[in-house]
Amino acid sequence: MAAQGANLKSAMQALRSGKRDEARKRLEQAAQAKANDPEPQRLLARMAREAGDNESARSLLQDALSRNPKHALSNYDLGVIELDQDRHEAALECFARADAAQPDHPVILLHKALSLENLDRGYEAAAVYQRCWSVALGGGQGFQKLPAPLQQLMTRGRGRVREELKKLLDQALEEARNETGEGELSRMERLEAMLLGEIPPEQMPPQQKPTKMYFPGLPDRRFFERDEFPWITEFEARTDAIREEFLALNEDERFLKPYMEVDPSSPTANHWREVSNSLNWGSCHLFQRGERNTEVEAHCPTTFEALDNVPLIRIDKHCPECMFSVLKPGITIPPHHGSVNGRVIIHLPLIVPRDCGGIRVGNETRYWEEGKCIIFDDSYEHEAWNKSDETRVVLIIDAWNPHVTEAEKIAFARFNQIISEMNAQVFGEQ
Repeated sequence: MAAQGANLKSAMQALRSGKRDEARKRLEQAAQAKANDPEPQRLLARMAREAGDNESARSLLQDALSRNPKHALSNYDLGVIELDQDRHEAALECFARADAAQPDHPVILLHKALSLENLDRGYEAAAVYQRCWSVALGGGQGFQKLPAPLQQLMTRGRGRVREELKKLLDQALEEARNETGEGELSRMERLEAMLLGEIPPEQMPPQQKPTKMYFPGLPDRRFFERDEFPWITEFEARTDAIREEFLALNEDERFLKPYMEVDPSSPTANHWREVSNSLNWGSCHLFQRGERNTEVEAHCPTTFEALDNVPLIRIDKHCPECMFSVLKPGITIPPHHGSVNGRVIIHLPLIVPRDCGGIRVGNETRYWEEGKCIIFDDSYEHEAWNKSDETRVVLIIDAWNPHVTEAEKIAFARFNQIISEMNAQVFGEQ
């Protein structure tokens, strides 16, 4: 190993001095050593490629990878050769291995994206381009540090991201029109333009800040009235039966979990300290990210029957979100914002102690009353508190904002899925 290291060092010095024959000799000596280091073969391959001998370069790189199949630079260099010879599938395999071995390297990502683009896998290429852009701007090598040709390629890739995103968003609008026969989707067209960066984000009302997506053009309303939802009266009539099922379910300690689980090292940990990783604010999900909790359903058939007769917002892998929310005595849920404003959150109060407290949304406050729903837009800053010495319980469900049309429901749901799927591919978000 010591001799190999000395030969590598001498080879690099010779290369910098332009002594290519000396460098080749030292690299060949290092390559003959019994070691797993693929670097001598990789450097010899680069010299062969610079001399126009791609076949020798390929053979040397294959030898390097036989010693260490996960060597990022050897996989990358072999990928470049395959790419130059229009062997795009083989190139993609090399760049994928390089990316796995050395994640978030802008040059590797750019070449991986280019291979996908050459294979007409535009959406996947766009996702990798977006990931590359995020790395460069978010503490990776930095966009300005890349060579000019790679900056141009990255800029082109950014354009490809917009092209693919626009194609999917346009398709969502067309599907919404076809399914409903409604042609008016100007608010969704504005949202599309904002997502594509064609127009600046709209100014939101005070205290409104959805964490994921903003539905433009909706009325500035924090609370909604019960008579705006024709099905609310029938839903409220189930209060007693739903309460009884909750009380029986709550006898089993398995079902109630902390609603917030914030990493103690997170910058927001202090904000959530009173309720994080604690049953101070407990929850039992009936639906979570659109998935029905069949184990809970077995204990709460009447509750699920009531939910099945309610027009819940349904977005695959997102909604509905329905849960029993349990707030211990003396606990305050701190101010926060929901993810989107195209929906409303509905509280059906099941157990409300005397002088319990209420919920503030923006600058308006309302108070729970058993069996009477409170309906609000949770994209506005909101907080809730229980100042009594007993536990408060509400059933929380989500439904569409009543000002959203049928066509907009389809388009907005699909927009959410498109952005989430792209974020999952780029950032690994769920």
